[in-house]
Amino acid sequence: MKKKKWFSAIGEADEKYIAEADPTARRKAKTLPWRRLAVVAACFLILFTALNVYLFKPITVKAENISAYEGSEYYGIIEKMSAYTTRTKQSSRRYKNNFRRLMASGFLFGCSGSDMNDGSGMAGGRDDAPTSEGYVEITDNQTAGVTEGDRIKRTDEYIFYLDGSCLCVYDIAAESSEQVGCFDLADVEELTTSHFSAWELYLSADGKTATVVAPYRMTLNDQTKTAVLALDVTNPAAISVKSKTLVSGSYISSRILASGELLLMTRFYAGAPDYDDAESFIPSVKGGAENGLLSPEDIICPDVIDSTYYTVLALFDGVSFEEKDALAFLSYTDEVYVSAEHIFTIRTYQDEKKDDGLLIRTSMSEIAAVSYQGASLTLRGSFAVDGRVKDRYSLDAHEGMLRLVTTSSQSICTEREDRDGYTYQSTLRSIPTNANLYVYDIATLTKVAEVLRFAPDGETVRSARFEGDTAYVCTAVALTDPVFFFDLSDLSNITYKETGTIEGYSTSLVSLGNGLLLGIGYGGSSSTLKLEVYKESGTAIKSVAVLEYEQCTFSEVYKSYYIDRENGIIGVGVREYGYSGRGEGYLVFRYNESIFEECAFLRVYGADSLKRGCYADGCFYAFGQNSFAVKRLEPLG
Repeated sequence: MKKKKWFSAIGEADEKYIAEADPTARRKAKTLPWRRLAVVAACFLILFTALNVYLFKPITVKAENISAYEGSEYYGIIEKMSAYTTRTKQSSRRYKNNFRRLMASGFLFGCSGSDMNDGSGMAGGRDDAPTSEGYVEITDNQTAGVTEGDRIKRTDEYIFYLDGSCLCVYDIAAESSEQVGCFDLADVEELTTSHFSAWELYLSADGKTATVVAPYRMTLNDQTKTAVLALDVTNPAAISVKSKTLVSGSYISSRILASGELLLMTRFYAGAPDYDDAESFIPSVKGGAENGLLSPEDIICPDVIDSTYYTVLALFDGVSFEEKDALAFLSYTDEVYVSAEHIFTIRTYQDEKKDDGLLIRTSMSEIAAVSYQGASLTLRGSFAVDGRVKDRYSLDAHEGMLRLVTTSSQSICTEREDRDGYTYQSTLRSIPTNANLYVYDIATLTKVAEVLRFAPDGETVRSARFEGDTAYVCTAVALTDPVFFFDLSDLSNITYKETGTIEGYSTSLVSLGNGLLLGIGYGGSSSTLKLEVYKESGTAIKSVAVLEYEQCTFSEVYKSYYIDRENGIIGVGVREYGYSGRGEGYLVFRYNESIFEECAFLRVYGADSLKRGCYADGCFYAFGQNSFAVKRLEPLG
């Protein structure tokens, strides 16, 4: 047995030595792993190269071929849209290559990188006296004789309020008031996907017809439309739809002009246009019907556009709602100011000039003037000013002059090209923001006067108020501001004075008459509501009364305020929170030249911007979401 094991061991050892002595076998043993390593290394290099090409090859965008559309009547617009699309994809330079794109998305290394309404303001006066046919104006319209839509309107007998999708009607009967009618407009076809918070209301002079402007989104093709609904409200308990008119685009605003026509202002977004389908990039004022598309002659656009949004002005008969005329402004903003004779649309853009190798970028606003006298809209021309216009309340027409205020900003940049031909801009320094006031002759659209950089450096326009030959402008940085008073009676010698730095800033300025100005805005913190009354004196603007509410939210939408100069009443929708807060409601104030005080807190609910109120026959009526309250007001003092 031991012999067998011994011979077996010798045999295995011999085979081992023979194998090791074989030169071929030795070569195979040494070379086989290196060949495998070489193949693996080659594959790795190929994959590494491909990955680098994918990650770091510059992303380029070729201009799309639009030659097939040269015969289209809209070819000029197609050219500008195509150039904008290509320029945006190239010059926005969100990602230079796929590596940066993946880094920004967080796909690599699990981290993400970074890449570069009615608004608030103030309005003009209104006439609160009931007409002979019962309609009573309670909206503080910016322009006398030009009526703005709102969520609340009234006659001498009823108050109409848009609560969500419902038109609710209340009788004016002091503490005995109650809802006497309600019509749910969501039952109307298409309006099931409406943006209820943006709806607005008008009443006819006889109080028998209510016109509701209702933006909505079509569920089938996801298009945004605006419906104009005429309702018979002769009997508030049996409201019915008289007519319906559809316009493409989302709702911006509207007016009932002194001549009775309805001016509708909408925003149409072309998005990623399909040039084979004109309806995808050309606005329509007849619900998208082929004959409703605007002609190229009715579309105004700059040589170089920086968006595919249109501001569309459409004029309708105030009774039949038949379309009379329309104009569209491509690449303009949503801000539109309507005076007694003209419509002013606004386009903001960056003006770029090179000086001694540096690029100077200046924020600019182009103002286009449209006449609406008669049944037509006529473009009068345009002019450009330095700075951006905050909102429509920053413009005002008076005795043939257009006055406006802007916030100017400017930066000085360097430019460089990389090896791929892309141009980079780097900001060397920014000129501090400031405020400007301009006066233009509307007939000639030429500049008559200007006051440049009148505020402290770094401040921006927060609100403005024009009245007659005067102007008030509030500027601010953070939570401090001055209010400026301008005397515009002599345009060759404009003078101004200010309050000096005060705590907080006003998002709205309201002229109360008799030299009084009310500021509604923030106090010493972003959670403090401040109402401050100013009076213009010989040398300065002085604060004469202040009310502050801490831990309080409030609406910055001017139309949500109730402004009654005749009776000295102000209303603001608020929500007080905290230990001592009263919750949601509508604050009511009374004032005269010596007293400014709270006189009521009415409990109503919902978004502050949608709450409304009005005063009638000694009582104040407040409205909110599914809520209504009324209180008799005691005499001031």
